[in-house]
Amino acid sequence: MSRRVHIPLLVRLLASLFLLTTLLPLGYLRWMPPPTSSFMLQQKAAARKKGDTSFRLEYRWVSWDRIASSAAVAVVAAEDQKFKDHNGFDTESIEEAWDSRHTTKRPRGASTISQQVAKNLFLWPGKTFLRKGLEAYYTVFIELLWPKRRIIEVYLNIAEFGRGTFGVGAASERFFGKPPSRLTDRETALLAAVLPSPLRMHADRPSAYVEGRVAWILGQMAQLGGAGYLKGWGYERDRNWPRTRKPPRTTAAPSAPDADGAAAASHPLRALETVTGHCASGSRNTPAPSPGWGTPSAAGRPRLCRPEGPPERS
Repeated sequence: MSRRVHIPLLVRLLASLFLLTTLLPLGYLRWMPPPTSSFMLQQKAAARKKGDTSFRLEYRWVSWDRIASSAAVAVVAAEDQKFKDHNGFDTESIEEAWDSRHTTKRPRGASTISQQVAKNLFLWPGKTFLRKGLEAYYTVFIELLWPKRRIIEVYLNIAEFGRGTFGVGAASERFFGKPPSRLTDRETALLAAVLPSPLRMHADRPSAYVEGRVAWILGQMAQLGGAGYLKGWGYERDRNWPRTRKPPRTTAAPSAPDADGAAAASHPLRALETVTGHCASGSRNTPAPSPGWGTPSAAGRPRLCRPEGPPERS
């Protein structure tokens, strides 16, 4: 009889302790900058284990009002365009990723920005059910306790943008030699473009593939409304960046003319078609198409490339 009483009591105590150790750090981080993250600690430990004396971890917290407004829009455009609408999980993308797991060599990623914050802060890379379950657990409480602006602020500060380079503050100084408040639209798009694989892709030495992603991200930033996307998040003072803007032309290698005409081949948002050889039928990162999106107009408007989403994150 005593065992029947004590075992449930022990389970309740352990559950309460686990819940407490979740709520206290998240309550603290709701207002205070993270001193480090799980991913930072793991990289430092791995470098020390290998005896890599060249490794330097760069991390510097930068508050929301000292980050260029385009940085937040760029990461939303690149990583999670449903960020404002979901409660931490993009169920449609999760279903698509699950359905495509056996039909593609590089499955789509379905992690939202909130899930990536949970993983980077508290967990480890990997694809196990345990890690995914803990990620979901932390994501629920992050969405409950933090406003959307705080989630983006933390993400911009702990995301990895290069080997040992965490946060937009360290990345802007390392790659562009300027504070994050002075980043241009293209520079923030470059940083967002390398997020799926910051050890393979480089913001300061962009490949043709990265340039293609940059062009696409700039187009999606305009589709989201530019700085207008951040209305109510403390960026109304930024009058220098219009609500919408046309994506600039890029120097990406032109593709051969196709059925849409030569003009389509040189359009900046076709850069990824140059790299991948095709336009995907859609993307989890692409919002509902506007009139004329994806098809040539009567006047010969080029078909805009709608590339696949970023590689699956572990």
